[in-house]
Amino acid sequence: MSNCDIKLFDRVKQKSTSTGTSNFELSSSVAGFKDFADVYVDQDVLFYCINDGTNFEIGSGIFNSGATPTIQRNVFYSSASDNSIIDFAAGTKEIFVTYPATHSVSIGSGIGGITLPQKSGIAFWNCNNILDYDSGLVFDKDNKRIGIRSTSPSYAIDVGGDGSDQSMIRASGYHVGPTGVHFPSGNGDEAAYVGGIQFQHFVKNEILGADSQNVLGLSGVVNQQIYFKEQNAGLFFAGPASGCAPPCSPATPNFRPITLDDVPYIEEVSGYLQTQISNNLSDISGVSGTLTADLTTISGIAQDAFDASGFLRTDLTTISGIAQSAFDASGINDLYDVTLSVPVNNNEVIVYSSGAGNFINSSIDLKMVKKGSVPPSGYDDSEMGRYFFFDGTSEAVINTDGHDINFRVEGSGENNLLFTDAANNRVGISTDTPSSALDINSSGIRIRTASTPTSSSSGNVGDIRWDVDYIYVCVSGDTWKRAALSGY
Repeated sequence: MSNCDIKLFDRVKQKSTSTGTSNFELSSSVAGFKDFADVYVDQDVLFYCINDGTNFEIGSGIFNSGATPTIQRNVFYSSASDNSIIDFAAGTKEIFVTYPATHSVSIGSGIGGITLPQKSGIAFWNCNNILDYDSGLVFDKDNKRIGIRSTSPSYAIDVGGDGSDQSMIRASGYHVGPTGVHFPSGNGDEAAYVGGIQFQHFVKNEILGADSQNVLGLSGVVNQQIYFKEQNAGLFFAGPASGCAPPCSPATPNFRPITLDDVPYIEEVSGYLQTQISNNLSDISGVSGTLTADLTTISGIAQDAFDASGFLRTDLTTISGIAQSAFDASGINDLYDVTLSVPVNNNEVIVYSSGAGNFINSSIDLKMVKKGSVPPSGYDDSEMGRYFFFDGTSEAVINTDGHDINFRVEGSGENNLLFTDAANNRVGISTDTPSSALDINSSGIRIRTASTPTSSSSGNVGDIRWDVDYIYVCVSGDTWKRAALSGY
């Protein structure tokens, strides 16, 4: 017996006096109908209906042969409100073979919008019980081919259409056999393209070696664009620096400063250039002798004039001593006005002197004061606040004391590229009136990199990720939910 082999026969009916919910015995024949045993053998599967004039039951049954044949009942529709099996009372019932509506298959002949199947057509369900047909979907039985928008398929699956999305196939993956992927000639409207076959998978371009990666870059969806990276001014694209002891080992070229050892090779290019340089040096020397004498005479006059200004020097010394004494006596230990007369050296934070000593790479504690002169007793807390603090090693803080002092960064065309509202503890981007903790005055924000977490990936509440199919949100620790994306 096969559970899928349901057998249907016309005009098969018998009577039964069985009761309850167990198997029904087939006890007597009905005139004008065949008995079940006439057409069914033991364990055949069939559709049956039992009716006692008041209650009925329809289901799939199994015919059990024997001295008194029985029908094993499996109800799916009945006169009970919940379509459950009927507990039949005493009396005579009819039991006959039927074709239930819920299990029927029909062809929608005469129904609007439904097409009758044709030869080689592939039927599909138009609704629960009715088969429909479309001429754009065919099966070539002789060649075992399926055509979609192609009435005469030339391949195992042949998709026709106008070349738009109706001609495309989307799948999460493809298994390519030994025949590879075929590209026809003239593909992509390029007449010169002769076509070809790709037998192996595509591998993205790579730039080998750190030196090459410093010079070249890759971009594009599949890294198909190769470009030179931007370099600082004054660098030259060249091989290893000259001056090495022969034999010099070859190395990858890169952008580097030119060295003195590279220059002799320039001189060797043109003997004429070297000759011209040598000849002109003597002329320059003759001119420079006269120029040097004039400069010496002028500088002597300037020096005599400066030496005659001893009064100015004495006054400056006296004045600076008074100023230093006044500053030391004021008891003000903070530095209010710092002016750097020389550039700060590389790797140094700031260099300044307060009279007590020099401070290099130390912490910085700058204070904001009112405009005007400093009173002898200094400012009170209402008139000054620590605006910038640096501990000298790892932390820099703006508005250290937490006063109502806003912070703003300007762009070339935007006055409020970044704005912090200290009074309301808010941050604005392209706005100086943020209305929430972060207020972005723009038509969109961008998360550049796609990422696909699992439902239990590591994450914090509020984390957001995306890929081409979903938006993901972390709703609690290491717990993610997602919403599908669709085109429009």
